[in-house]
Amino acid sequence: MRVFIVALLLAVAFVLTPCVRANDTDRAEQHFKDGVAFLESSQYERASYHLDKAYSLDANWKYLEYIAKTWFALENYQNAVHALDAYLEKGGGKIPATKRKWARGVLERLEKIESNQANNEEAQAHFEKGKDLYRQHRYEKAAIELEKAYELSPSWEFLELMGKIEAALKNYDRAIRAYEKFLEESGDNISEARKKAAKKDLANLETLIRMDEDRKEAPIHYKQGKRELENGQYEEAARSLELAYRLYPNWKFLEYIGEALAGAKSYRRAVNAYRTFLIKGSGKISEETQTRVLNEIAVLTEAFKAGSEETEGEFGEAAGKARDGESFDWDPKKRFLTWIVGGVGVGGFVGAIITSAVANNEQDRIDAICPRGECPLQDLESMQERQDTVNKQQLATRVLVGVGAVGVAAGITLFFVEPLFSTDNKTEVSLTPLLDAEGAGMMIVGRF
Repeated sequence: MRVFIVALLLAVAFVLTPCVRANDTDRAEQHFKDGVAFLESSQYERASYHLDKAYSLDANWKYLEYIAKTWFALENYQNAVHALDAYLEKGGGKIPATKRKWARGVLERLEKIESNQANNEEAQAHFEKGKDLYRQHRYEKAAIELEKAYELSPSWEFLELMGKIEAALKNYDRAIRAYEKFLEESGDNISEARKKAAKKDLANLETLIRMDEDRKEAPIHYKQGKRELENGQYEEAARSLELAYRLYPNWKFLEYIGEALAGAKSYRRAVNAYRTFLIKGSGKISEETQTRVLNEIAVLTEAFKAGSEETEGEFGEAAGKARDGESFDWDPKKRFLTWIVGGVGVGGFVGAIITSAVANNEQDRIDAICPRGECPLQDLESMQERQDTVNKQQLATRVLVGVGAVGVAAGITLFFVEPLFSTDNKTEVSLTPLLDAEGAGMMIVGRF
């Protein structure tokens, strides 16, 4: 009896199995049709679900072609590679030649994409490291990291920082090429504000290159002026030396400009050159040189105060005494201008301390919200505005420090220079600001 029951069950199972299989095949076919429809309508997630379901019900190698296409559309290239490998293996000679060629071509393309993805990840790591090094002002190491990043993945996104780093290293030609390529390749992918900032940086770099070229020419004119000065060609020397100073405003040139102008009997201009020399060289000029220049100023002042820029004999005699180290009697008087200018300098330093404290306090708050310069997206715009305010405060601090330094330096210089200029009843004062590539200064012109 038991044997009969077992036999009966086996017979039923044998009869029902084809029916179950037929049912699974039908369901798989329906899922496959749905998957292809969703794939064609670009609903890739739903296509992936139905195609995977179809293959799980019926492992038909034909389904693998569409599974691979779906994974490719979803940019899951690793799964796409596995699906195509299985498609070629299981389909074998049953796959038409054109489709075999297509599958192999896609596999080659996917291998390149996977390789590029690995390169992109490594390049991004080098970029982040270079960005940190740039913030630490370690520019050479930062440049190396950016070069590695760009070699692995030549993306325009790296070029802006490359330009900044090369500019910091004074490799202006390389910086300009990086900025130009950045603007060309980024196209509409960057904001107008970012594009405008990059163009401004590019213009500044071009100006710096011109200044560098000018600086290379300045020593030529300077040496020529020195030779002309030694040969007594004072007017020619003055022109050469003034040209050198315009190309490269080195305060050391001013002493020789003063000497050449004095020799050319342009006493007032010579005094102005000597005064500017004392102001710009404050703290760097030896005591001996300062005394000699002050004596020269005294002689020249007497010459143009007397209204005679033609009294070469008297001037030559007095100047000779000054160059031999003989001092002139100073006419001490109340140094009111010294205290005014010095007070402005002290005020500049006080203002710098205040603006610096405010800027540092605000920067700390920004850094707390945006660690390592990475702000939450919802705070990005407001943080940028706050950062712009901090940058303006820091700029104001630098300007005030410059004003303070110039004021104090001018005050110290005036302490020695002011008593030299004395008239009986007239006081004429003119303060002329000086601004050049080396910094700021103040030229005091007048009679006291």
